[in-house]
Amino acid sequence: MKCRWSYIAALVVTSVFVMAAMLFVDRVSPRALTLTRMSVIKNRILLYARQNHSLPPSLFVLPILEDKDNKIEDGWGRPLGYAVDDDGVVVLSSLGSDGKMGGTGDAADIIERFPSKQKDGRWSDELVR
Repeated sequence: MKCRWSYIAALVVTSVFVMAAMLFVDRVSPRALTLTRMSVIKNRILLYARQNHSLPPSLFVLPILEDKDNKIEDGWGRPLGYAVDDDGVVVLSSLGSDGKMGGTGDAADIIERFPSKQKDGRWSDELVR
């Protein structure tokens, strides 16, 4: 009987320890994951442009970067938006957690813009290997 209680006590202590440890595990929020992926995609777009002398027609043709997260979806699993304005500014976008335009907090849209070319007409080389 004594052995049974010590087994139960050890199980309870271990369970409490595991649950407490889970509280301190770092998790990347979907919003932070989206911003990180956008940064990698920016690098991939500029690399593509330098290699092909044009911006990519879509995100599906981007080169793969080793040891990077090469996904082209936001942190909620939806495809990222990709557009280029008349001035060559690339726009990457996510509609946030709700998948709808607008919103606040995690539901707020995430929009990142960057110039594809430098003022002298050369492709931007920011962060390109």
